[in-house]
Amino acid sequence: MKILLSNIADIRTGYQFRGRIPVYELGTVGVIQGKDVRSDHTIDPGSIVRIKDDGSFDRFYVQKNDVLLMNRGTRNYATLLDAALPRTITLSSFLTLRPHPDRVNPRYLFWALNDAYTQDKLAALARGTNIPNLTRTAVATLELPLPSLSEQAVIANLADTLANEEMLTRDLFNARRRELSLRVFGIVRREKTHLVADE
Repeated sequence: MKILLSNIADIRTGYQFRGRIPVYELGTVGVIQGKDVRSDHTIDPGSIVRIKDDGSFDRFYVQKNDVLLMNRGTRNYATLLDAALPRTITLSSFLTLRPHPDRVNPRYLFWALNDAYTQDKLAALARGTNIPNLTRTAVATLELPLPSLSEQAVIANLADTLANEEMLTRDLFNARRRELSLRVFGIVRREKTHLVADE
């Protein structure tokens, strides 16, 4: 069964600042930006900047299990807030999706939005030439497959397992590449050292 995204999640826009973000180290409100999203689509809490609370952010606060969708640019990736981030908002470059827990598993929604098939559909919904943009209205029309909650949990667990395997494989590949580099260039450096010594 397929269902409209708007029927399984509330879709909210991020906060639109006028000009640059007014960063204030002692501020009580955090602001999530694209730079705060790691390569595995998780949020790095330590990189979130803070601003003063001027009383206008209440309806923009995110909460645990929200799914953030990048709505600008050519990569409309999703990220899952699997931990609470008190008094934190997002920029308008994100749409905040608040899943209906009786309809959709947040981890399943996160996986489904990042799947290549869905990414192609999102790209087709985007408008704009220089910087493509996904509107809230367009995203609301996105159709997603919706198995039962128990099946969603199984899919989400499998996706987590595959992601962990991919990360381990990537780490192993990088370690082997570094090892090869050290072997090759270590030999070159030793040869240069011998040449200098011979002179």
